[in-house]
Amino acid sequence: MRTDSRARDFIAAELKAGRLRQGWGHEANQDLRVIHSTPRADRVAHQHAAWRGNRRLLEATGDGLQLGDVVVFPNVPEPGRWAFARITGGYRYEIDANQGDYGHIREVEPWLTGGGELAWVVPNHELVPAPMRRSMTCRSRMWSVDAFGEAIELVLSALEKGQALTDAQSPDERFSTFVGSMRSEAYKLVDHGWGAAELEDLVVRVLRNRYRASHPNARVDPKGGTGEHGIDVLVTLPDPLGVSLKIGVQVKKHEGVETGLRSLEQIAEAREYWGIHAGIVLTTATEVSEEYEAKREALTEELGIDVQVLCRGQFVDLVLEHVAAESSA
Repeated sequence: MRTDSRARDFIAAELKAGRLRQGWGHEANQDLRVIHSTPRADRVAHQHAAWRGNRRLLEATGDGLQLGDVVVFPNVPEPGRWAFARITGGYRYEIDANQGDYGHIREVEPWLTGGGELAWVVPNHELVPAPMRRSMTCRSRMWSVDAFGEAIELVLSALEKGQALTDAQSPDERFSTFVGSMRSEAYKLVDHGWGAAELEDLVVRVLRNRYRASHPNARVDPKGGTGEHGIDVLVTLPDPLGVSLKIGVQVKKHEGVETGLRSLEQIAEAREYWGIHAGIVLTTATEVSEEYEAKREALTEELGIDVQVLCRGQFVDLVLEHVAAESSA
């Protein structure tokens, strides 16, 4: 809701006191209830002006404010800040004696700080989506922000917890948040689309894209299932002199911290059976335990080959690289 910038202090003080006030309410017959019951042809000019800007304050109109609705106030209590209030009462009309205007009133419950001041958020805070910021350039006095209901609820929840949403995101912070959200959403899609055994197919696709970018004749073959002998995927990189480098990949769909040492034991088995020159455990766990890392280091020394572990973050990055490559192909 856009309010009169010339009376910002008055509007903010009234809002803090639980009254949402709007202008174009300086004559007795500008009461929206009176205008609503007056035939359009019989309305005078200042009634038309009041109705055009404020009709949605009247709950009786089809799109009017209803009890429980949340209202966002851009540039209140000051420019570059947004305040919030919930509608708690019906429409009434009472011209302010000192201002001689602002007779349109809805009772509200504003979001306040612990000190009793209006709580607010800066538009460039990380909880505020860009489309919502753009919507605040609307020239109308009142417009719907229903599309941003989820974001508004997050903001209000933070304010209720006493959080100060006063720091705007820098461009670097915004990009970092974007990357983090993109990776998180990408893994949700992976988790939904590929079960434990099915994940091997995705890994094969991703590794083929990765290795063939630098080794056009590389082979990436699935080996999972009966008789896998320690690996789910075998990568073979042919050398120009006729020597092939073999990399064994063990795929695990796990959550939380990777603690199962069986995957490392399988790399040792693959070394014996396939003659691999390097081993990779690709797990969807977010990290590995100290015991697991110690075992990996010991196995690297014992087998005389490089043994690496790729956790969820690295795997998601590989998937996103693959998606980008497929999109540009």
